[in-house]
Amino acid sequence: MNSKEDREKARITIVELHKNGKKPQKIMKATGYKKDMVYKALKRYRETGGITDRKGRGRPATVTTPQNFNKLRCRIRRNPEKSMRDMAKKLNLGRESVRLMICKKLKLVPYKIARAHFLDDPMKAKRLQRARV
Repeated sequence: MNSKEDREKARITIVELHKNGKKPQKIMKATGYKKDMVYKALKRYRETGGITDRKGRGRPATVTTPQNFNKLRCRIRRNPEKSMRDMAKKLNLGRESVRLMICKKLKLVPYKIARAHFLDDPMKAKRLQRARV
């Protein structure tokens, strides 16, 4: 059971079989689900009346908070050429956390201004002549 959809399908199956009068042991034999999963799904159904995940599951966000998003957004608006590394240092956040927030959540793409060789008119003419040969 890896994905959320797989877990929900399994829970639906378990609850439907339970509603039809099957005991947990029979459900385990019929579906091949482990004992722990069957009992937890039935307990969840009795407590909440449904099969969806309970609120507050998982580790709470500590870095990707709305306050940190606003701080990052303001800093980027103020100076878009500031490096992510410097922003991470100033905000006392992890460099990778800042990068993920900017790329994934704020949907911004980092770029570095590439320095190009300066070409004056005689150099452009010489290149054009060599390219035609």
